[in-house]
Amino acid sequence: MKRQPLYLLLSLVMVLGLTLAACAPDAAPPAEEEEAAPAEDEEEEAAPAAPEGKVYEMAWQDISPPGAPIYLLLEGLTDRVRVASGGRLDITMFPEGAITPRDETTPAIKDGGIDIATNAASMDLNRMGPVMYLMGGSGTPAGAPTSDILAWINQGGGLDVMSDVYDDWGFVLGGDSGAAELFCHSNKPLNNAAAFDGLKFRALGVWAEILSEYGASVVQIPGGEVYQAVERGVIDAFELGPPSYNWTGGFHEILEYIGVPGIQSPGYINVILMNHDSWAELPPDLQQILTSEIQAMEYYGQLMLKQADAEAMANYRDYGTKVFTVDDDFQQDIAAKSRAYMEKYAAEDATFKMVWEQQVAFYNTWHALGGIDPAYTMFD
Repeated sequence: MKRQPLYLLLSLVMVLGLTLAACAPDAAPPAEEEEAAPAEDEEEEAAPAAPEGKVYEMAWQDISPPGAPIYLLLEGLTDRVRVASGGRLDITMFPEGAITPRDETTPAIKDGGIDIATNAASMDLNRMGPVMYLMGGSGTPAGAPTSDILAWINQGGGLDVMSDVYDDWGFVLGGDSGAAELFCHSNKPLNNAAAFDGLKFRALGVWAEILSEYGASVVQIPGGEVYQAVERGVIDAFELGPPSYNWTGGFHEILEYIGVPGIQSPGYINVILMNHDSWAELPPDLQQILTSEIQAMEYYGQLMLKQADAEAMANYRDYGTKVFTVDDDFQQDIAAKSRAYMEKYAAEDATFKMVWEQQVAFYNTWHALGGIDPAYTMFD
């Protein structure tokens, strides 16, 4: 019986020790609480994962101002490339002149000042000669429509031909979509050759040379100066771009007529040119992502511009602008004169001759399909 007080004493000590441990302010949390992740860690896990592998940052300068339909189309393309590459290819778009002057983008591509640029082929006439008329640019009378140019690029070997022509300057990735231009803005119908005699008319390229044969006084001024030139009487009429582009310029406010079809410029693309070293730096999967997205943009761009042009033509009619149609025999004469210029250049320049003969062969085959499509639909 003498051992009972000792048991009681030990029991009291154990109870007291447990009580003090529970009340201690610096007591360590249970093991399972130590392993629980803090709130900050949960937020970090929810953040987007960083790209796996090297990130390639590149600059792309367009020839359009911010907000232009084509510029917005290219911004969408770079967004899709960024997503498709998991952030590994990060291309930043810049509008015309943001990095280098508009007409100096080709040398900037060659020197590496810009990684990618959208070029009008006409910008390089002084550098590379008349073969630029065959590179899909605006202003080649009776040339191919945009859809045919893109068919030549993607189905007819055109991309390889263009890359050979541009090889000293850069690597051709494709082209962004243009559209058929309005024949003109004027204050009278210009539906035949006689109507151009003595007319002060703004035009560029081969069309300017052909108009001179019709007796027009050709004036070559930038598109941004056209409105003021009409107001000051510097020009009587002009051709510039597709309906959606011209509508935003407000030319319907100062000239009463527009002409169709745009035989002087049935379609165009802007060349997408990339620095050779920038292209070679990309691994094959990123090269494929970029070229695939450009091809998708080429197709989608045609749909977007066709819709915009249809809406613009409705705007012209609602406004009261008068629309005239160019006479068929006049269109045929324009086409014949344009071909004569092409054959002249082919006789003088070996590179031009090579591209011209390759295009003639492709387009003759391509146009042979024309009879397959029905001429009438239930929507007419």
